[in-house]
Amino acid sequence: MSQVTVTEAKATLSAVLERARSGETITITDRSIPIAHLVPASAIPDTKAELLRLERRGLVRLPTTALSPEDLLTLLSSTVELPGGTSLTAAVLEERESGR
Repeated sequence: MSQVTVTEAKATLSAVLERARSGETITITDRSIPIAHLVPASAIPDTKAELLRLERRGLVRLPTTALSPEDLLTLLSSTVELPGGTSLTAAVLEERESGR
């Protein structure tokens, strides 16, 4: 893994990108502090394939239809009730306050 400064990366961006394309991982630094890692796109896992693998193992269930923005808003604003009638929000807040 090699390093380049922000200034070097800006000045030689095409060359830095070509190095990443060829498989090199590059750390970009600012005043000797690492601020980013530029990795080849091929090194990033295929999320869709991973989700399908998890679905086959029975660990996740993938959606069969897309959520509309309205449905998503409804889902995010709904209250989740736990057994015993306690809301999930109340349970999380109680746990935080008790230091657990």
